Amino acid sequence: EKIDNGDIIVQKEVQMYIDEDSKELHERIMKVEMELFESHFDEIIYGTYTKTKPHTEGNINYKKDFKELCEINLWDVDTFEGHINKLRALTYGDYKNAYFYDEDGNKIYIKVELSK
Repeated sequence: EKIDNGDIIVQKEVQMYIDEDSKELHERIMKVEMELFESHFDEIIYGTYTKTKPHTEGNINYKKDFKELCEINLWDVDTFEGHINKLRALTYGDYKNAYFYDEDGNKIYIKVELSK
């Protein structure tokens, strides 16, 4: 009836590491999802699973929300951690997500690469 508001069949927390971008995290999440699906496949097919209520209400994000997030305001005040986390979240492989405009109105794209 509502998006992202249903009961939970199974879930597992996936640790986010400080040196990874959203693509790396997404790939690890997809791997865990497949593992959970495979290990609970019979329960899902035969309806023998137990459900739990989510601790919080779900939310929905639209494409326009993502587009607004991608435009970086060069005057935003935050910690370095906050800025880095936003850029990590917007860095996904070869996609050009995060950007700002230079003084001539050119769109300048940003992505971060972190390594240990």
